[in-house]
Amino acid sequence: MIDDRFSKLRKHLEETDHFSDEEFEKLVSYLTPVTLKKKDFLLSRGIIADILLL
Repeated sequence: MIDDRFSKLRKHLEETDHFSDEEFEKLVSYLTPVTLKKKDFLLSRGIIADILLL
């Protein structure tokens, strides 16, 4: 089942290409939703490598 958080992403991607439900679910399995607080940064000096290695 596709999370509602990814519905906007799917809509945006399908403007250029079509994805079957199976293909999109496989794509979404590689993504991790992250909620940031105000003034939080997605990447910070020194922890970039840790994020990329996960």
